[in-house]
Amino acid sequence: MLSNLAMRRLPPALIEYIASNTMNAVMRKLAPFFWTYQSKVRITRIERENERVKTFHMLPNQHLPRPRPGQYLAFSLPLDGKLLQRHYSVSSVGTGAEFSITVKQLDNGQGSNWLHAHARPGMTLEVSNPLGQFTYQGQKKIALLSAGVGITPCYGVLNRIGPDNDVDVRMLAIFGNAQQIIYRSSLMSDPRCEVLLRDATPGTKNHAAQISPAFLLEKIPDLLERNVYLCGPDRFMQASVDALQQAGFDLNRLHLERFVADAAPQKANPLAQIRFRAQNITLQMTDEDRKLSLLEIAERHGVHMNHGCRSGFCGTCRIHLISGTVQGNQIGQVIYPCTSYPASELIELG
Repeated sequence: MLSNLAMRRLPPALIEYIASNTMNAVMRKLAPFFWTYQSKVRITRIERENERVKTFHMLPNQHLPRPRPGQYLAFSLPLDGKLLQRHYSVSSVGTGAEFSITVKQLDNGQGSNWLHAHARPGMTLEVSNPLGQFTYQGQKKIALLSAGVGITPCYGVLNRIGPDNDVDVRMLAIFGNAQQIIYRSSLMSDPRCEVLLRDATPGTKNHAAQISPAFLLEKIPDLLERNVYLCGPDRFMQASVDALQQAGFDLNRLHLERFVADAAPQKANPLAQIRFRAQNITLQMTDEDRKLSLLEIAERHGVHMNHGCRSGFCGTCRIHLISGTVQGNQIGQVIYPCTSYPASELIELG
């Protein structure tokens, strides 16, 4: 199609100029991907990774900035006459404009089930601009730790660096069994990667042992010298953070991507005193703060906190919990204030 060729070959600034100066109702109806004011993607092809996982390759229109591997986008999916918003990580970015997302079909996942059942090449979807900070930061030695479909942003970082770069990369990718492996051919042929299976015979090369300091240091002996990028299901991430802490790893060099945001607590918050150590600010919660997240409480009291998606996904607001207890979005001593709630009378944040 003309719009596909234009998006691949013409500079975005020129495309924007042409579209904005020829915009009218007829053109918007004939070519809504090209003549529009919204960020959109067009699905170009779909690959099946395993029985429940597909990779969707996409071409952005002129309004969408080029995403960085490891970032994510909010997709607006048409479901039952409404737009359902779901976040998906960028798993790869091509040499041209195209990029991809990889999605596992979940039993109760409205978004993933819609994509697996209805998405087709040529289909156009509305998206947000790229979000998130789970991107390669330029370190010379890194480790990528993932489990299941949590590999997607780690795989994006791995591709961003490339095999010919002088960056020292080690990747551990854990799957339940051989049938669940995602990006099989790429992982198996890349000497930087080790694929581990939980159902393999204990003691064999590809068996994924219990996550522990000894296990991680056996697989990556110089782990404490690296920056670590971590993504996967909650229990895997919690076990990994605990193991890293026990091994003496500096958590300031840990980069997290949340897989699923936790729900808000069902009971009312205690009226906590919250101290923000870095800003030397202490606030006292009031009755109006009950059932609000830590980020919302801070905003009500004029305390600035960095934030992005406000749904516990992007990691922009993450902060260290120095003391006290919270409910909700927590991995080790790292919490996400946008989806974490006071659960003790005294809380101190780093």
